[in-house]
Amino acid sequence: MAALNERPLSVSQALAGLDVLASSAAREIIGRGQIRVFAIRGDMPASTTPEPVEELLAKATRTDVSGDEITVLYDAGQDVQSILGPRSNVRNTHVVAWLYRKAACTVNLHSASVYWSELVEALAPAGFTGYVAPHVRWQQEGLGTRRRNCGIPQSSRRGPEPGKTGLLAADRPLFTVMRQMLEKGEAPSRIAAARVLVAAGRVAGKGTDENRANRLARNFGKYGAGPEV
Repeated sequence: MAALNERPLSVSQALAGLDVLASSAAREIIGRGQIRVFAIRGDMPASTTPEPVEELLAKATRTDVSGDEITVLYDAGQDVQSILGPRSNVRNTHVVAWLYRKAACTVNLHSASVYWSELVEALAPAGFTGYVAPHVRWQQEGLGTRRRNCGIPQSSRRGPEPGKTGLLAADRPLFTVMRQMLEKGEAPSRIAAARVLVAAGRVAGKGTDENRANRLARNFGKYGAGPEV
């Protein structure tokens, strides 16, 4: 449980405190509603205040966590009336789903936030431990500065060396290609180069094309932009 004086942290800030593998696991935890999640519900146009949405997430067929936005899909046959409640405007925009409960519908959640301590606790069983809350690390290191080990003292890190496994390892062979594209003027920026490689089917990982492009561009900027890959 969160401490009494702890405030929710935006999902994007929370994910920024994790490495690639932990971030992927955290998206899964958040998307499944395994911890408390607060967001402004897009199916309630007049709503401007975040409210608990973990029950909505837990009952969804599929969710997509992107930044501070969460897209929630309910499949045909689910009782959307009881899941979303009488305040939802799904009854107006998805009449069939609302009246007959036999049609798929989508709900967008905005400004999503979580408690950092609860996220870390949920990650621990999967072996992700020792992370420092982003707002604490930024205060310690200076705003916008990130250590490569994401705030984990090197002596306490377990498992393989960073970048030897996982998506970063899969991205590394593409760094040389991206550098050549930039040097030859084939791409105006690293994100543009990353998008070209995503479109060519050369970038590993799940999520949307834009998410994979952003990850590749970010890893290239951190690990591949220098003279050595």
